[in-house]
Amino acid sequence: FIRRSDGNWTYAEVKSFEETPQGRASIRFIVNQKNSSKSYAKKYWKTHIRPLKITPKKNPSSSSVERRGRGR
Repeated sequence: FIRRSDGNWTYAEVKSFEETPQGRASIRFIVNQKNSSKSYAKKYWKTHIRPLKITPKKNPSSSSVERRGRGR
């Protein structure tokens, strides 16, 4: 999520990592389906960017329970 000019937080996806001609780092985000973008200089990363926390899904086939076939 990124903080917009009006103070609201909006879901956005990273478009690119950029460097200005002055050598300053920034991140450009896509903010809507029209591909509008918003860029943040490094000094705003801590206050204006909130990354999502991704929780990995558990794979049922990699369970710790052993699968046993029927004995014959």
